[in-house]
Amino acid sequence: MAPSVQKSTPRWVKTEPNAYGLYKIFPNQPTHDPEATISLDNLCKSPDLLVAEKTPSVPSSTPPWFPFMNATVARLMTWFHLGSTLKSIAELDSLVEDVLLKEDFNPADLRNFSTARENKRLDDTATTDGDGNLSARDKWTTGSVKIKVPAPKVCTPEAEAAEFEAKGLLYRPLLDVMIEAFQSPAFEEFHITPFESRWDPSHGRNSDEPDIQLDPPDGPLDENGMPPLPEGHQVMYGEIYTSKPMLKAHSELPQTATPTLETIIAAYMFYSDSTHLANFGNASLWPLYTFFGNQSKYTRAKPTSNAGHHQAYFPSVRLFAVNLIHVFTLSSSPTLSKISIAANSVLCPLRT
Repeated sequence: MAPSVQKSTPRWVKTEPNAYGLYKIFPNQPTHDPEATISLDNLCKSPDLLVAEKTPSVPSSTPPWFPFMNATVARLMTWFHLGSTLKSIAELDSLVEDVLLKEDFNPADLRNFSTARENKRLDDTATTDGDGNLSARDKWTTGSVKIKVPAPKVCTPEAEAAEFEAKGLLYRPLLDVMIEAFQSPAFEEFHITPFESRWDPSHGRNSDEPDIQLDPPDGPLDENGMPPLPEGHQVMYGEIYTSKPMLKAHSELPQTATPTLETIIAAYMFYSDSTHLANFGNASLWPLYTFFGNQSKYTRAKPTSNAGHHQAYFPSVRLFAVNLIHVFTLSSSPTLSKISIAANSVLCPLRT
């Protein structure tokens, strides 16, 4: 049964300006402000600085050797799957140093050991729910997309156009990717309540003079629940969660009768481009990544933030084009121009 919805009257909240005169106007009291806990460590990274490792706020409920039964089996299976497939002197040294001599290695745990059983346990982890790194949320689905394409030298309405089925599309449901992102440690950096960023140019100009119109003036709120802009102040733009569309979408969210149940906006962002897989040859993939605009663009731009989530993989466009030409022109020798035309016919609808 869906929760009942009630219309609430939003009340804006203003933060104190920082040293540069920047302040925020929230349409309602935020439950989480990532910028409130930002430290110098988050803004500066240098090998000359000693930075303490950030401790995860929610410790994992699974042991380090998950999904195996104990550390002994986990170490042995790790040694088996990693390293060279041709065991050498170095590999044997690794077995002794990294497995047999470790303090948590217990030979008694290897009674009735079966490599096949442990491999199956590892495979089954990907198809069962759990708190480990592998879960049902990571499962991929193979699908197809049916696309209307024009036939050469034939004029027909789009509704009557020939239909081509593009097979081999690998994808993950949008909800699975959102759950993955919102349950990860990176969620601490997500802005779930949008705000308007404003600048007071008179702030701190003269310590002997008070700020001019520090608080927004009284007046009717705009459609997003924002108060009027004080004279001389400016609205600052730069993030999705400070944009007008984000504020508008937030103002249109239904408010539930349960105070602890918060409704928020997940700002999906998609990016796709071909990825070359080798320094030689033409092996490539065409992935689709999902980012979230709730996260700062400065964080998303850092490769170390792992802000991009694998959403889908598009099949080879050239293979589509060759099949398309063969189906609709019965040509066994596709030319470069035919491939280009067919590729555009297939690629554009597939990515939209």
